[in-house]
Amino acid sequence: MDLKFPESEKGDLEEVVSALETGLGLWKKGERLDAIRWLQKAALKASQCGQMRRAGVLAGAAGQLNSQLKGIPMASPDRKTQAHFDSDFSDTTIVDRAPQPVAVPGAPLAAPKQPRQSLRVAVERSKTEPDVLLVKVLEDGQSTPPGAHEALLVALEAGADLLKPKK
Repeated sequence: MDLKFPESEKGDLEEVVSALETGLGLWKKGERLDAIRWLQKAALKASQCGQMRRAGVLAGAAGQLNSQLKGIPMASPDRKTQAHFDSDFSDTTIVDRAPQPVAVPGAPLAAPKQPRQSLRVAVERSKTEPDVLLVKVLEDGQSTPPGAHEALLVALEAGADLLKPKK
């Protein structure tokens, strides 16, 4: 099975490139789970900065790699590294800091966009209604329940709180 970690592309923001490069470095060292977490962080950064198509591609790649790895035995991560990694960022982090605008010669500066919330979730099809998906928010460190898929749910509305009713 050929597992390929995505690389940065022209047009990726600096924070996305940094997360992808960190993930790729970990991937090459065989630290697959940590690498996927950095890929998820890259997807989150892209969504927070309004690059929804890129965020979707990166989140999809993270899910695909995670699914493919479930059947591959891996060495257990170093406890010290895992503890540091888990405290580095959360699956429900909304904003680490406000995105910084990047000046492009000849282009007007756009106002910074409000960040978009994303949540790590478990998804499964309803047994009673086949066109309904059941979504459960996963807490930090929580495993996906048997039969459910792990996914990243991203609000397309800037500033939306997915855990509260829409006003």
